[in-house]
Amino acid sequence: MFEDIKYQISKVYERELVCLGGIKVKIVLIAYMYQFIQVWRFSHQIDEDIAFSSEILDIIYQDQIDQMISHQYHEILDKINKMKYNQHSG
Repeated sequence: MFEDIKYQISKVYERELVCLGGIKVKIVLIAYMYQFIQVWRFSHQIDEDIAFSSEILDIIYQDQIDQMISHQYHEILDKINKMKYNQHSG
Protein backbone atom coordinates (compact mmCIF):
# COMPACT_ATOMS: atom_id res chain seq x y z
CA MET A 1 0.00 0.00 0.00
CA PHE A 2 2.72 2.48 0.95
CA GLU A 3 4.73 1.80 -2.19
CA ASP A 4 1.71 2.95 -4.22
CA ILE A 5 1.81 6.45 -2.70
CA LYS A 6 5.58 6.85 -2.20
CA TYR A 7 5.87 8.78 -5.48
CA GLN A 8 3.06 11.16 -4.47
CA ILE A 9 4.67 11.81 -1.07
CA SER A 10 7.99 12.46 -2.78
CA LYS A 11 6.42 14.99 -5.14
CA VAL A 12 4.78 16.87 -2.26
CA TYR A 13 8.09 16.98 -0.38
CA GLU A 14 9.93 18.18 -3.51
CA ARG A 15 7.40 20.93 -4.22
CA GLU A 16 7.42 22.20 -0.63
CA LEU A 17 11.21 22.04 -0.41
CA VAL A 18 11.54 24.24 -3.51
CA CYS A 19 9.08 26.78 -2.10
CA LEU A 20 10.41 26.86 1.46
CA GLY A 21 14.08 25.91 1.19
CA GLY A 22 13.75 23.38 4.01
CA ILE A 23 10.89 21.36 5.48
CA LYS A 24 10.01 19.32 8.54
CA VAL A 25 8.07 16.18 7.67
CA LYS A 26 6.13 13.48 9.47
CA ILE A 27 4.06 10.63 8.04
CA VAL A 28 1.00 9.37 9.91
CA LEU A 29 -0.80 6.17 8.97
CA ILE A 30 -4.27 5.80 10.47
CA ALA A 31 -5.36 2.18 10.51
CA TYR A 32 -8.89 0.98 11.14
CA MET A 33 -8.59 -2.14 13.30
CA TYR A 34 -11.08 -4.46 14.90
CA GLN A 35 -10.99 -7.38 17.28
CA PHE A 36 -13.59 -10.02 18.08
CA ILE A 37 -14.01 -10.73 21.79
CA GLN A 38 -15.55 -14.07 22.75
CA VAL A 39 -17.33 -14.31 26.09
CA TRP A 40 -19.00 -17.64 26.64
CA ARG A 41 -21.27 -18.17 23.66
CA PHE A 42 -21.43 -14.51 22.72
CA SER A 43 -18.98 -12.42 20.78
CA HIS A 44 -18.73 -8.74 20.06
CA GLN A 45 -16.49 -6.61 17.95
CA ILE A 46 -14.31 -3.77 19.18
CA ASP A 47 -13.45 -1.16 16.51
CA GLU A 48 -10.70 1.42 16.80
CA ASP A 49 -8.73 3.81 14.61
CA ILE A 50 -5.05 3.67 15.55
CA ALA A 51 -2.50 6.25 14.40
CA PHE A 52 1.05 5.16 13.64
CA SER A 53 3.39 8.07 13.10
CA SER A 54 7.00 8.58 12.19
CA GLU A 55 9.32 10.98 13.91
CA ILE A 56 9.62 14.52 12.57
CA LEU A 57 12.54 14.84 10.15
CA ASP A 58 14.25 17.85 8.62
CA ILE A 59 14.86 17.88 4.86
CA ILE A 60 16.99 20.58 3.31
CA TYR A 61 18.32 18.84 0.17
CA GLN A 62 16.42 17.18 -2.69
CA ASP A 63 18.66 14.09 -2.56
CA GLN A 64 17.50 13.36 1.03
CA ILE A 65 13.85 12.87 0.11
CA ASP A 66 13.82 9.18 -0.92
CA GLN A 67 15.98 8.17 2.03
CA MET A 68 13.77 10.07 4.49
CA ILE A 69 10.56 8.58 3.09
CA SER A 70 12.03 5.06 3.38
CA HIS A 71 13.14 5.78 6.95
CA GLN A 72 9.67 7.01 7.90
CA TYR A 73 8.00 4.04 6.21
CA HIS A 74 10.18 1.50 8.04
CA GLU A 75 9.67 3.29 11.34
CA ILE A 76 5.89 2.98 10.96
CA LEU A 77 6.17 -0.69 9.95
CA ASP A 78 8.31 -1.38 13.03
CA LYS A 79 5.62 0.16 15.25
CA ILE A 80 2.90 -1.95 13.62
CA ASN A 81 4.97 -5.13 13.93
CA LYS A 82 5.74 -4.36 17.58
CA MET A 83 2.03 -3.92 18.29
CA LYS A 84 1.23 -7.24 16.56
CA TYR A 85 3.97 -9.01 18.54
CA ASN A 86 2.75 -7.59 21.85
CA GLN A 87 -0.83 -8.55 21.04
CA HIS A 88 0.09 -12.16 20.25
CA SER A 89 2.48 -12.58 23.19
CA GLY A 90 0.14 -11.00 25.75
